Amino acid sequence: MRPDDSWGHIKLGTILFAQGKFIEAERCFRVATECSEGYIDEAYLKLRQELASQEHFEEAEECLKKALAIDPDYRIAELEHADLNAVLGVLHSKKPPHLEEELEKLLARAGENGWTYSAMVPARKLLEIYPNDGPLCVDYAISLTEMARYEEADELLNKAMDLCPENRLCVVYRPMGYLHKARGDLAEAIEWFRKWVKAKPKESCYRIDLGQALMENACFTEAEACFYGASECADGWPNGAYLNLGYALRSQGKYEEAKVCFNKELETGEGSESAELALSDVMKAIQFLHTNRIVGLA
Repeated sequence: MRPDDSWGHIKLGTILFAQGKFIEAERCFRVATECSEGYIDEAYLKLRQELASQEHFEEAEECLKKALAIDPDYRIAELEHADLNAVLGVLHSKKPPHLEEELEKLLARAGENGWTYSAMVPARKLLEIYPNDGPLCVDYAISLTEMARYEEADELLNKAMDLCPENRLCVVYRPMGYLHKARGDLAEAIEWFRKWVKAKPKESCYRIDLGQALMENACFTEAEACFYGASECADGWPNGAYLNLGYALRSQGKYEEAKVCFNKELETGEGSESAELALSDVMKAIQFLHTNRIVGLA
């Protein structure tokens, strides 16, 4: 690792953060911000993630400002800044304790925008009012998982399972899958995703979650079947299924079939950048095999 290049420090910090080693991760990200080469704006963005996960929101906001000062068009930093502004608005609010309605609105808005921190704060405050609300436990746990605070997330999801009635237990399955996947326990994650698919068999996105976990666990044939099933689902996002099915086929050397899937993805107009890159990749593989007359490898 080149000591003056931020890239290696960022990568090491990202791995440590995912393992919940926040002090070590913060040290790596701070070193990265002081490097003379590399993506210093990304180093500040990563440092922001670590600080916000420890609820040091003001310091995290300063990191985002520095990232945007380096690159004013840094789109991810802009989105994260909106998330943090929403959090700070709640924390600095002078409104009276009957803030309940505003907290619910913020929680809903955070969900719509995919905001992690502005979902965590209202969920936690609402749990202080409704400590036995299972779905609120789930909302809070999802944010904690994204912040690599796995033990707290696990505790809340288990509490949610105790609180939710039998016919609502499925709301815990997907977050449990993501929690174990983030921890690196793919076998356990797969089992939770299987439960989710069984509970919602017509939704393509849940099959995609399962298929992606299977792919990471090198279960390519099973992942292929999972993504194919997702592409046939009546509900959900079938184009995402085609993209992932293409990935599974490519991993098995089925380049011609993968090419068909990536073209189908491009026809939908969604996720086109990823599909274009993947299509270019398989086309090069097909050309290489054709040029060299290699038989039986594709």
